[in-house]
Amino acid sequence: MDPHSTRRAFLEAGAIALGAMLMPAEGRGGALERRIPRAGEPVPAVGLGTWQVFDVAGDAAGMAQAKAALAAFVDRGGRVVDSSPMYGSSESVAGRLAAELGVRANLFVATKVLTSGRQAGIRQMEDSMKKLRVERLDLMQVHNPEIRSATGPPDIAGRGPTAPHPGPLPLRRRGHRNGSLTQGGAPPRRRTRP
Repeated sequence: MDPHSTRRAFLEAGAIALGAMLMPAEGRGGALERRIPRAGEPVPAVGLGTWQVFDVAGDAAGMAQAKAALAAFVDRGGRVVDSSPMYGSSESVAGRLAAELGVRANLFVATKVLTSGRQAGIRQMEDSMKKLRVERLDLMQVHNPEIRSATGPPDIAGRGPTAPHPGPLPLRRRGHRNGSLTQGGAPPRRRTRP
């Protein structure tokens, strides 16, 4: 037996089990939700990441597993699907499977952009939309401050750059600390040494 397919099955089952534990049982109220800052739209706090399970283009068994994972996720009330062009074939696979299952309208689709230069960033975002088979993305996570600053400053809570690493971004704006948005746009905390 291929050790990668065994590991993949184990990881998939674990992810589905974790998601199911965090989703409500039938008749027990709604899933844990968070509101998008400024827009106020409620979205489930638990999402489906596509990094490894969906990077399976050309692998029939992997496609079947990814399709089952997406179907189970949506059947349990899941909506947030997060991908990235850096995740191999994940965007294309997620877009294809959402279309095959007829669940696109139920999903809150998020992806990322990480490239240098404004034009390259725009091309990458357009390519992601084609792969994900969407006309509009629900969330674009900009990992490059150069791209973000070229499209306007992140001057309100709820928008702004993110970082694919834990270190601080070279560009800091109100409401951001170490590459992640702070709740309510709070100013960054200063660390003191003991």
